[in-house]
Amino acid sequence: TLLVISGLLILCRTEQEPKKEFRRMRNDANSLPCLEQTRCLISSSTYNKWLSISEDCAMCTTENRLDSEEWMLVEDGDVGDIIKIKSRSHQKFLVCSPGGHVRIAENNQILNIGGDRWRICQNFNRKGGFVLISVEYSEYLICDDKGVLSCINENYLDGKSENWDIEFQSGELCFLSLPEYDRRISCNVAGNLSLSKKWKGWEVWRFIECGDGNVYISSWTHHTKLLCSNESGDVFTTEERLGSWEKWKIELAQGKNDGVVIKSVVHDRYLRWNGNRLITSKTYEDNRHWTTWHIESAHRQTYFISSLSHDKRIGSRKDRAFTTRNRMSWEQWELKTVIGNDLIIISSKVRGTYLGSNPEGQVSLSAHAGNGE
Repeated sequence: TLLVISGLLILCRTEQEPKKEFRRMRNDANSLPCLEQTRCLISSSTYNKWLSISEDCAMCTTENRLDSEEWMLVEDGDVGDIIKIKSRSHQKFLVCSPGGHVRIAENNQILNIGGDRWRICQNFNRKGGFVLISVEYSEYLICDDKGVLSCINENYLDGKSENWDIEFQSGELCFLSLPEYDRRISCNVAGNLSLSKKWKGWEVWRFIECGDGNVYISSWTHHTKLLCSNESGDVFTTEERLGSWEKWKIELAQGKNDGVVIKSVVHDRYLRWNGNRLITSKTYEDNRHWTTWHIESAHRQTYFISSLSHDKRIGSRKDRAFTTRNRMSWEQWELKTVIGNDLIIISSKVRGTYLGSNPEGQVSLSAHAGNGE
């Protein structure tokens, strides 16, 4: 059975475990989410040491939790449950080599040495946590009490050194809006919160999974700032990510309201606007639509449509489509869903015309969306 985390990382489940359902947050079931490349910190659950790379470019562990300890989880082609683990700062891969040695390697070295493919499996011998298994050698990555890394056979596991925690640093990018007032939550460089009519970087928020269906909500532009609340209902930002005040739960709005509510996990209070500032309240009060939020993808369903083979994009003129290497405004296209089915229409963001085709395969632009569009 497969478990999906962050929509990108696919983990394997042991056969003896009962089946559970895991859902990833989606802005809108009929739209494409704005997902980042999966980035995380990987630490020994038992010894609180994080995977890192030393100054002389050797694998090591550290007690730091810095950006330099971030790893990217890269899918290995079409093999869904196999990933590669790549250092974000050094752009090198975690490798298990013969004899249980752990090292890093550049992409052009891997063809010769192998050992760069891993499975990350949930560890059901303890509450939470994962094990990292080398695909080539079927050996487990371990960390001892001194922080020394190695890979060993399953028969030699001690139940402690093979346990790893994965703390996601990336997620899904969204705007948080009060549609009745056309305003979005904004965070400035100092971490101060407000509601803004803009759709810019300060209004984009990153939803990061933190377990049990809960999320951290951090500013995309000011990535160290996390949305936080206290027991009195004050809402602010913090750079602390080890507590519980920064955890939120996203639920569908009550009644006939179209949208979601955002609740503090530890305080069980609703995020809302009181006409002056952001607060949390114990009860769901939405007679003025201050508690129901809309979550919209940060790209707002606007894309470049590119040919991978030729690095060219579809552009729009008044009367026809063309291809170009540019990335200008007239190469931007909006995807819109057709109500009642799973089809989409593609319209030029600048021209407002619709991309279509005829039975002979000719591509055209039209002022109206018909069957060909």
